[in-house]
Amino acid sequence: MNKTIILFFSIIIIFLIWVYDFYSFLNKVPKIENNTNISSDAIVVLTGGSGRIQEGISLLNEGLSRKLFISGVNPNFKIEDIYKKSNPDNTIILGREALNTSGNAIEISKWVKEENIINIRLVTSSYHMPRSLLEISYVLPQLEIIPHPVLPTPIKTTSESGELSLLILVEEYFKFLVSRIKYYKLFFNK
Repeated sequence: MNKTIILFFSIIIIFLIWVYDFYSFLNKVPKIENNTNISSDAIVVLTGGSGRIQEGISLLNEGLSRKLFISGVNPNFKIEDIYKKSNPDNTIILGREALNTSGNAIEISKWVKEENIINIRLVTSSYHMPRSLLEISYVLPQLEIIPHPVLPTPIKTTSESGELSLLILVEEYFKFLVSRIKYYKLFFNK
């Protein structure tokens, strides 16, 4: 067989594997927001996308937990700028160490262990949820996580379906792929 033909078919096979894996990733991205009323020990919000902090505060005000931990907060951010405490039993903790999703997982791990948290409601963008679950579950395998995806409005396409733009999904897929390689989880086995 000619080396060119072997190279051509190898590239085709690799491309088909990538397409299948990307499709599998897309199936892991939540398409609707989580409206369950299951309470948790804490609500954890990952910063970085629109509507995440506001959603976490709404869940806190709905009584789904008494603790809200916001991970990856900018040092200049003050919670008082967007939230006026109405319930003295509620606690909001700002984590300022994390710079990325891996850092979020480490920051959350430290806080969860200090507070003896058993389960959390994780609030992040829908497209960011698969990687966030992977990163946090790797650091805290015993932690029960209730995913609470936020559908970020500024990055919705103009189509009626409201699907995320392909560019954002491809970018997040490659970040997810790096995380899977980092943790040797090359297949969707969970």
